[in-house]
Amino acid sequence: MFRSFWTIYHQTKHTVRHLGRKHNVKCFLAVSTLASIWFSLLASLVTLYSATHFWLKHSKTVISITPLTVLAALNTNELT
Repeated sequence: MFRSFWTIYHQTKHTVRHLGRKHNVKCFLAVSTLASIWFSLLASLVTLYSATHFWLKHSKTVISITPLTVLAALNTNELT
């Protein structure tokens, strides 16, 4: 993550040197856009992790997994 940010920063900085000072705004805009994309990705991952952690911690339902053949046999009373 940091490496891609650093690479794009230096590429835009190099472009600004060749194009002149007028393009400083574009350089800043490109870097800030990249930073905001990474920040939103990090924020969504934190939210997803927190919600899953909260849900698993406070879940009171115990789920048991049984094969479908056993459920089908129970429905047709073949096991009794």
